Amino acid sequence: MTPNPTNIERKAMQNLLDVQNLTTRFKLVRYDITAVDGISFSLAKGEVMAIVGESGCGKSVTALSILNLVPSPGTVDKDSRVMFDGKNLLELSEKEIAQIRGNRIAMIFQEPSASFNLLFKIGYQIGEALMIHKKLAKNEALREAAELLKKVRIPEPASRVSDFPFQLSGGMLQRVMIALALSCRPELLIADEPTTALDVTIQAQIMQLLKELSIQEKMAILFITHDLALIDGFADTVMIMYAGRVVEKSPVQEVYARPFHPYAGDLLDSIPRLGFFKDEHTLSTIRGNVPELHDLPTGCKYAPRCGKCFDKCLIAEPPLFNVLNRLVRCWLFESRAAGDK
Repeated sequence: MTPNPTNIERKAMQNLLDVQNLTTRFKLVRYDITAVDGISFSLAKGEVMAIVGESGCGKSVTALSILNLVPSPGTVDKDSRVMFDGKNLLELSEKEIAQIRGNRIAMIFQEPSASFNLLFKIGYQIGEALMIHKKLAKNEALREAAELLKKVRIPEPASRVSDFPFQLSGGMLQRVMIALALSCRPELLIADEPTTALDVTIQAQIMQLLKELSIQEKMAILFITHDLALIDGFADTVMIMYAGRVVEKSPVQEVYARPFHPYAGDLLDSIPRLGFFKDEHTLSTIRGNVPELHDLPTGCKYAPRCGKCFDKCLIAEPPLFNVLNRLVRCWLFESRAAGDK
């Protein structure tokens, strides 16, 4: 840290995580794509933020970029900043960031079956993080691993630590992944679709567990999901992404009460509700598909699918407007943003 910190560094010291202008590109054979395009946000201790959007919107790449885990041929732009506890994670050496990954920042990956070594028992794989970061002896680490399995509702946890990953169902392996992520009591948990393979009962239990840990341990959570309904009562704020861009960032309850961006409204409308499958109701869907990142439309990237599109939307891409302390990328709010100044 410099003796005279910049404004960005001063702001970063007030937050656990402060992301500024995060841009991640992939240089492919036929074209280059920008998977994450200049997003900025901050996260305080104990705060829960959800990143929501359809598949292909850049949610998972954002998470991988924060931990500097973007696979080749992906690169994070040099002017991007990911400040964690006053340090730019993108400037750390691999040895330095290895002391943070899995310890102070943990991640629940989307595909648990790809996150475990099939040749080692799950107790050892959970305990390994405790032995490395917390310096526990092997027996102590295995006991703690059993306690973590119990916490995520794995039946017979004392015997399950001796199982290999292939002996567990997809849902159970997902819970083991959550136990591994929580093993070192991280300050920041990045959860990438952590309940995808779980039935609704276990899903509710895991969401409640994460919320309790966030409150008890003052653990910040960055929760990635495509399901806007899942974060009701769980997240404090929501950041909605589309085509690698932030299109709305607001307190969760304000989005539920009145979504600003048409995409946020369409996501809410597409949530199934009781009674919607009766003859007189039709399940709402969003027309079209998320555009290919190498062939984005001119102007607003959501315009071809938007029912509120007008001429300007097809010509120029809107910036993020600040309206009532909410951020929205939509020309419909241009005059309101000017009036707030």
